Amino acid sequence: IYDYLPYEKRLRAINWLKNNKASDGFGWGKDDSCSESCETFTSNILESLALLGEDPTAEYIQKARQFLEKRQKKCGGWISSKFSLKKVTTYSTAIACLSLMLTSEDPFNKYVKKGIDYLIKSVDKDGLWPLCSKNQSKDHPASYVLRLFSFYDYLESVWKNDETMLLRKRLKPQEVTVMLYKRFLKNMYADYKLMCKSNILNSRILGSTLNAVTRRKDIINVLDSTGRKDVAAIIDELKKQERYSLMNKRYHITQVKSDLEYLRSLNITDRIYDQYFLVHNPISLR
Repeated sequence: IYDYLPYEKRLRAINWLKNNKASDGFGWGKDDSCSESCETFTSNILESLALLGEDPTAEYIQKARQFLEKRQKKCGGWISSKFSLKKVTTYSTAIACLSLMLTSEDPFNKYVKKGIDYLIKSVDKDGLWPLCSKNQSKDHPASYVLRLFSFYDYLESVWKNDETMLLRKRLKPQEVTVMLYKRFLKNMYADYKLMCKSNILNSRILGSTLNAVTRRKDIINVLDSTGRKDVAAIIDELKKQERYSLMNKRYHITQVKSDLEYLRSLNITDRIYDQYFLVHNPISLR
């Protein structure tokens, strides 16, 4: 998921996280000044480290994995951090299970299965997941639970095929799981990208005038085909089309930037420093 970042930046992020665990030495807290490790922060960082390219069998990662295993509750779930509910939640359980899958020799181990059993029992009559007992919020935890279930099902379906078995002979099990998780995410976001783009381009959500809608569609297409770009570079790409041949950076840069910020408000684009990209395809922004 972080493939768009240069190797040097990914390495800096890995080293910073490695050197800024909680003072207890097990996992991570809310920030670099925390004295106690928290389940949710540790789980999220373990996933991030795996996607950044860190060795999932590294000693400090395995120590964090063991911390999560020890903090699993009898019900099968994990509590959220001391900064929030301080009780078992479907969100914290889903991300803990995912992190354990990525860092364990056996991705289908007893801790993961017990966590999934808890999540299955936590589904409500509408088929969704409240954050915790007597909580009405469902959309947020449901996305994490469904991602976990989908990946578990995907991994189980390919774990013993010929390609994966060959990889398992040459690589550590955790490395194979992370590799397959990245493939799973790429496929998931590719499917979402097609659905999202189709829904957006067939609606009036992009603007109230035909010119604005057309221009914003073309900006989406530019970012989709060329990846991250600043406003000036986007204008250069637009000018390759006949209808924008007279576009001038000096006079139109504010307009295009306004278009990009409008798309950003719809969560279609986002920005890193001065470069914009499509958020519905964060895996491949090249």
